[in-house]
Amino acid sequence: MVSVLLDVQTQGHAGDKLPMKSMPNQMRSSGNDGRIRDSGENLPEAGLESCIPVKTRDAAIIAVGDVHGELEALREILRHAGLLGNQDQWIGGNTILVQTGDVIDRGPKSKEAYALLASLQSEAPRTGGKVIRLLGNHELALLQGEFCYADFQGADDFRRILARDVLAGGVQAAFAGQGYLFTHAGLRTEIRERLLANEARKAGVGEPEVLADRINRILMDAVTSGNYLDPIFHVGHSRGGPHPVGGIFWEDASEIKSSAQSGGILQVFGHTVQKQIQISRCASLVAIDIGMHHYGGRAYLKLREGKPFARDAASRYRETSKRTTPAKALRELAAVRPVGLTWGPLDTRLSLFQ
Repeated sequence: MVSVLLDVQTQGHAGDKLPMKSMPNQMRSSGNDGRIRDSGENLPEAGLESCIPVKTRDAAIIAVGDVHGELEALREILRHAGLLGNQDQWIGGNTILVQTGDVIDRGPKSKEAYALLASLQSEAPRTGGKVIRLLGNHELALLQGEFCYADFQGADDFRRILARDVLAGGVQAAFAGQGYLFTHAGLRTEIRERLLANEARKAGVGEPEVLADRINRILMDAVTSGNYLDPIFHVGHSRGGPHPVGGIFWEDASEIKSSAQSGGILQVFGHTVQKQIQISRCASLVAIDIGMHHYGGRAYLKLREGKPFARDAASRYRETSKRTTPAKALRELAAVRPVGLTWGPLDTRLSLFQ
């Protein structure tokens, strides 16, 4: 039974469906085999010119998906990426680390994983680096006073720490970098258009930056007022909610991909778990939740000059059958439902394990 479930490529988790009774208010190819290279090779010119984001000289971005209390997995990934030293200190220089939320719940070390990222966030600026901590739906549920997912002690105290960190700017809802918008679950076209409707554009400021700024202001206002009615907080039908379109904390990747003008902006998001990083045609959508808890995934995204590269952090975790899955994870896997995510003609060119 377990092996069958583990063979499902992309799955939504029943544990991430919000019970109605507790609903809060509310890529490129660089060779004939088509696989991503990370060796500085030039991208092919024919047919993909319009897909390539504008090159940037910004520092490299490392993006890590849902952690769910898997502290050791987070450490392995950050060390492989050259960001974490043996004493859990920042050694990433001027690199930007973006973690896309859902640091807590399910795994054994939720608060410890949160504390590690907070510590790195304070250390990174000393060498010109930056750590961006984004809010996931599990953290959002706590902020909204919903403890249905919290499986660690001291959740109420943690909620106060989380609110403090959001209001201080340490935890955000969105980030823009190298032409991409980073959120927990991705931004649907309908909400994107609404966010942009009354926003004045400044010279030299791109759409992802405008969106990130607007989204972060909405989050701060919500935490301050306790009003989470803005559409960015909506739970969509895809995750058991009442809204046709889910917000940036709850929407499923299958809905992001199939929505109108889904490639209108470049996006990186987690939330929808899968066995390997998925990158859509033209690299407009990048899904990076590789199931640290559910599959033992060890992978991350590297953005360099606007080009996304999927990196395998530990080859011994390629075969999920080799991992001893905790009984709790087996129960969760038994309850998952496939969401039918299809990324089109990406297939082997976007294989994570190269």
